[in-house]
Amino acid sequence: MGPTEGQGPVRSASTDSHGRRGGRGGRVRVALARLGLVLAATVVGLGLGEVALRFADLPNAGPFLQEFRGERFKLMAYDSNPSGAFDLDLHDEALREQLAGRLADPDELRAHWRATPYAVAFELDAQGFREKTLEPKPPGTTRIAILGDSFTVGHGLPNALAYPRLLEARLQRQLEHDRAEPSLARSVEVLNLGRGNTDLPEIVRSADFALTHLDPDVLVYGYFLNDPVPTLEREQGSPVHDMLDAGWVSVGGSRSMTRIGEVARGRSRVFDLVRRFVADRRVTEATIAWYQRLHEPEAWTPTRRRIEAMAKVSRSHGARFVLLLLPLPYEIAHSPFAEAHRAMRTAAEASGIEVVDALPALAKFSDDDLRLHPRDRHPSPTYTRVVAELLADVLAGALPGSPADDSSDPPPAAGTASPDAGRARSPR
Repeated sequence: MGPTEGQGPVRSASTDSHGRRGGRGGRVRVALARLGLVLAATVVGLGLGEVALRFADLPNAGPFLQEFRGERFKLMAYDSNPSGAFDLDLHDEALREQLAGRLADPDELRAHWRATPYAVAFELDAQGFREKTLEPKPPGTTRIAILGDSFTVGHGLPNALAYPRLLEARLQRQLEHDRAEPSLARSVEVLNLGRGNTDLPEIVRSADFALTHLDPDVLVYGYFLNDPVPTLEREQGSPVHDMLDAGWVSVGGSRSMTRIGEVARGRSRVFDLVRRFVADRRVTEATIAWYQRLHEPEAWTPTRRRIEAMAKVSRSHGARFVLLLLPLPYEIAHSPFAEAHRAMRTAAEASGIEVVDALPALAKFSDDDLRLHPRDRHPSPTYTRVVAELLADVLAGALPGSPADDSSDPPPAAGTASPDAGRARSPR
């Protein structure tokens, strides 16, 4: 007998309300099948990733930087040379042996050079500066002394590419071009008084040394974000490092050698990569937060007072004082430290200090253009060239015989210079 009139078709117990077979049990089986496919694809993907990482020998177990030291000499050696700035190739056996002879322990270089075969050399004077023997200022010479930390000394760069050397060459060319009387013996000299791994009290002592013994016409302080007086307590165990890379926290070696970024590998390269990413993010976030706190107006007050005192002593010796703000090349187009730079510039100008902020000029470039090495955010040759050009424009008036070389005319008032140039002047 057919279905009763007005009733729908009779459904089998194995069909759902939409006429599909299987009902709830079928949907569960389909979901489980899809989940199994996702898991299988994930496992295959992780396996292929593991194979690829092992084939490429990634992530690198390090070290990415080694430093070998001797008397008034050190060698900085990297695992790669992306910018082409590292001018010593340790694959050259004769060169390698020559350099080893300058070191406190030559066998350390012989044993470890293969990990970091691209190097630069540092020659240091008796005071620990990257300079020739410092002598009294010759007659007719304009002397510019530049203070600072590793960003000034030229960390990882040949001496000729540090911004003080580039500035000297640029100003000397300008002086020779503009000189009205070629027979006049005029020259410009820039002294690089930067030191790596230094702090503000040490920089103040270098300023006192320069003003007492070197008779500079201009004293420039190349300020970097890790220079402030630490007025705040850092959270215990906070992984802060200005290179924003957890590898810089991994430091080993001996009294005559330092190895940076050497880490033990685990059983899985994929896990190692994830672990490194998480560690780097932790260091980056902690460091940005720490430096932002140190540059809040109240926290930065002791640092500002030290800089004001340095400027006052400079003027008492007849030297023009310039505060140069050097930014960290991290997301520089939208720098997380832009507000700190603005606050420092405003506070310094209010104290009558001449300020040159390099952030606006450098923000036109990419981070990759400005950092020395993928794991080292110290200045690249592009960074130092831009800073040298910026300073040369500001200091050109200090050259003898230049139109602006007139002590009776004060510099322009603060804020009158182009913001694109990163330059602002206050009365001396």
